[in-house]
Amino acid sequence: SGWTAYTERDILLPGGATQRPDRVLIRGRDARLLDYKTGTPRESDQAQVRAYADALQRMGYQVTDAQLFYTQNQEWRKVDIA
Repeated sequence: SGWTAYTERDILLPGGATQRPDRVLIRGRDARLLDYKTGTPRESDQAQVRAYADALQRMGYQVTDAQLFYTQNQEWRKVDIA
């Protein structure tokens, strides 16, 4: 469907810090984020994915979807990036 997947690639932030989302899908300027967790859901998980989305948006991408997948209970959770 035209999406290119990038797995565990660093995003270089101003000042030299990095972030490493589990999976980023890119098609043109559109981006989707998928992050995987092994524990129970926490609010900090959502905040982490929102930070990834913010970094991608500052790079000029339009983040159209962001999701967390909890492997322990096989549950997907949408992340509100608005």
